[in-house]
Amino acid sequence: MIRSSDYSREMEEKVEPALGKIEKEERIRVKDGTLSVRSYIPADAKTVMLLLHGTSESAEKYHEMIWLFNQMGIGVVAPDMRGHGKSFRMTDDPFLIYVDRFEDYVDDAETLLEQVTKTAASRPLLLFGHSLGGAVAAGLMIRRPDTFTHVILSSPMIEPSSGGFPRWAGKMLCDLNCLIGRGTKMAFISAPYDPDGDTFEKACDTGKERFDYYKKKRVAEKAYQTSALTYRWIDEAFRVREKLLHLWPAEKVTSEVLLCQAGNDTLVSLPEQEQFIRRIKNGRLVCFKEAKHEIYFSDDGTFERYMNEIERFLRQ
Repeated sequence: MIRSSDYSREMEEKVEPALGKIEKEERIRVKDGTLSVRSYIPADAKTVMLLLHGTSESAEKYHEMIWLFNQMGIGVVAPDMRGHGKSFRMTDDPFLIYVDRFEDYVDDAETLLEQVTKTAASRPLLLFGHSLGGAVAAGLMIRRPDTFTHVILSSPMIEPSSGGFPRWAGKMLCDLNCLIGRGTKMAFISAPYDPDGDTFEKACDTGKERFDYYKKKRVAEKAYQTSALTYRWIDEAFRVREKLLHLWPAEKVTSEVLLCQAGNDTLVSLPEQEQFIRRIKNGRLVCFKEAKHEIYFSDDGTFERYMNEIERFLRQ
């Protein structure tokens, strides 16, 4: 484990060089653009994982986790999802997060899966998704119910939190803006990325050193500054709940599924996570009561328990 007391030095002198030696970056074509995809496959990797990041993130944010997965003998394929990082965007404003329909994310992941399957070369396949990536991973495993041996859903966005604003009112507002052609416009609850406003106190993390390390990267690279939600994106996020909880046949999933829940999550709703995992035959939920939304950016103690739980799960 990388300890917070010497976090930056360890990341810069140990983790980043190790990943750099095996990193392969390519552009993968999806139906209406290309995605930036980075692979980290050690020669002795016994399994291969598709890792899907969350909203306003990039694969770059997961270097510590990817390095740890490599230590477990797991190769990782990590895309920047559409509208994020160095992948293509559907709007001219690089700060905006937009998608025509949520299924576009799942379609992209399914296209990537073909490449991952080739890379795996008959090795077992794993799937990891955080937040938005967790919802996409859930959709993908339902489409491909017997493809992955193990699936990890970390703070998955089964239902986004309305932040105290009535859900019906928020959805009505988004529906109206989409109806009048404002779906690509920045929602009133959002704003462009502001480094001065991007503080640990406002973050969904409990590990300051981890937060600070990625913030330096984000400030230095405009491609990582995607931050503002559009009305269409929020509207599609509201629709995810019905699909994952009722419309899509989650009961057909045969994978072992671990849902990691953050007890102090304010971005996604917890009861819907619990409802979803009950639909999965081989699913179980572990709650990290002291964690905020980004469990993987927690303090050392919580992060270590999180990774230990994941490692035990993957070895079962």
